[in-house]
Amino acid sequence: MLEADESHSSWEEAASLQAGISQHVERGHLDDGGEFVHATLRGQFAEGDRGLHLHLGFCPPLHSVPEVEFEQVAGPEVQIQLGQCQIYGLRLDLRLTRPQSESAEVVVAVSAKATA
Repeated sequence: MLEADESHSSWEEAASLQAGISQHVERGHLDDGGEFVHATLRGQFAEGDRGLHLHLGFCPPLHSVPEVEFEQVAGPEVQIQLGQCQIYGLRLDLRLTRPQSESAEVVVAVSAKATA
């Protein structure tokens, strides 16, 4: 896993994802020839749901399977696992720690780094 201060300039900035926006993605090149992807993802739990999957695609694909770091920055408490990670994208599996009586929204900051 990457260190937070190396991967995402400010996890708190990710919490300010504008209403109605489900993803914000930045992609660039590193000095060592690798690539980085910083993203903010929003997910919506329907009333009564406990689980949710968030997907982030890499197009074009990265040169290698990236190292990934993620952190919840808004919403009710969830457990997050990296469900799958490939050169073409990743899936995060989210599960509410407590049932919600109404719909709930979560925001997750993601940082991926692939070597050349």
